[in-house]
Amino acid sequence: MATTFTPITGLIAAPFTPMDQNGELNLSHIPAYAAFLRNKGVSGVFVAGTTGEGLSLTLEERMALAEAWVPFQAADFQILVHVGANALGHAQQLARHAGSLPIAGMAQMLPGFFAPASPEDLLVSCQQVAKEAPQLPFFYYHLPGMTRLKVSIPDFVALALERIPNFAGLKFTEENLVDVIRIMELLSPQHSFLFGVDEIHLAALGLGIKGAVGSTYNYLGPGFVQLRKAWERGDHAEAKAWQVRLNRIILHLIAAGGGVKAGKYLMELASGLEMGPCRLPLGNLTEEEKGQLAQALSGEAWEVCTGGGG
Repeated sequence: MATTFTPITGLIAAPFTPMDQNGELNLSHIPAYAAFLRNKGVSGVFVAGTTGEGLSLTLEERMALAEAWVPFQAADFQILVHVGANALGHAQQLARHAGSLPIAGMAQMLPGFFAPASPEDLLVSCQQVAKEAPQLPFFYYHLPGMTRLKVSIPDFVALALERIPNFAGLKFTEENLVDVIRIMELLSPQHSFLFGVDEIHLAALGLGIKGAVGSTYNYLGPGFVQLRKAWERGDHAEAKAWQVRLNRIILHLIAAGGGVKAGKYLMELASGLEMGPCRLPLGNLTEEEKGQLAQALSGEAWEVCTGGGG
């Protein structure tokens, strides 16, 4: 029998993993990090995903990171933990750990090396992880840009709804709006569809999607809050203007090296919290590159979209 869940809505930030200058976890920043996000209108966090460099952390580090976020779980601030791993046994271990925590749910991204060849293969892999914490909402994390998965996700969702009792929805990070529509038709109101492409957030709202997970919500949360408010009051022109404004910032981020290494620096600019270096094999921005990015972002758009910094 399927479990009943309360859908997750709002902006869920994919937080960076703070590290010290030696590349070790710096969990002392998590309380201030959580407070910053809540103050900026963010509704929760998706811990140890792509932005959090989850697959570059050891199992022990991932469990410690999840535990550090647990105290901030609340009705208006949901904690989701990514448990996907290259080894199925590791994903199961992380799922059992997540199941011991008072959090809102766990998510699994399948490996990007040996990829499932069919919706059935994908389902069986997810079943093996979801059953390790049957009382916890389970989300599938779809990110084909990293996993190179080519199977039909709508077909997988149809199977998951029948055969994974704690299947609660998915995080969908792909621009394929045709599949989005097909999946939305399959899900019931109790399920969560968490959209993961920040640059077309407005399109997701137009399709009736209520929840989103994204890396840029760490520092651009206030801008996305204003975009959503404009949409909700029916001012679609204003909502579009916010999306355009936000995308100009995101384009500078991409040009500087992308979501994690440039994003960590933008988080420091917005919050004043030190995020530290990225784990290898990711590199880090040079001081010159940081200066160029800060100069490119200087101006009213950055201040407005971040809510005026920390």
